Formats: sequence, C-alpha cells, structure tokens
Amino acid sequence: SAEDYYQRFVAGTWIRWIRYLFVFISLLLPSFYIAITTFHPEMIPSKLLVTITASREVVPFPALIEAFIMEISFEALREAAVRIPKSIGQAVS
Repeated sequence: SAEDYYQRFVAGTWIRWIRYLFVFISLLLPSFYIAITTFHPEMIPSKLLVTITASREVVPFPALIEAFIMEISFEALREAAVRIPKSIGQAVS
C-alpha cells in the first residue's frame, strides 16, 4: 500500500514481507487442505482423520466447493468491511 512508503525503510519492508507471506499462505493452505483430505488422507494422523471425517458427514458439498465458498465469504466480508462506515465496519470485520 502507499502508506508503506511513508514509513521508515526497515518497518515498511518488514510489513511488506509479512503481507507477502500471508498472501502466499492464504493461497496455499486451502489447496493443501483439499489435496490432503481428498487425495491423500493417509498423511493425516488417524485421530484427526476421524474428526475430519465425522465433521464432513453433515456437509453436503465436496471439499473443493466448501473451500471455494469459504474463500468467497471471506472476500465478501472483507469488501463489506471496506465499504461500511468505520463505526460499523470494525464490528462487522
């Protein structure tokens, strides 16, 4: 963002790198979740796999659609927080 350039170099660079890291994580973690739960469930510890399987029984969508809906809802909440007035926007987000 533009305000990164008005801070000191070290602080601005640190914030930028943290932002890049979390963009990378937010792109990869849903993909890893879908890949592991759908195609490689043997990589998950057995107790965690039983918990995930029990929670997935009541969900009518496959893991891919579930992750897509989750991403869309997060983006909708983020956009709503930007567009709503500041006093209400913080409560919504």
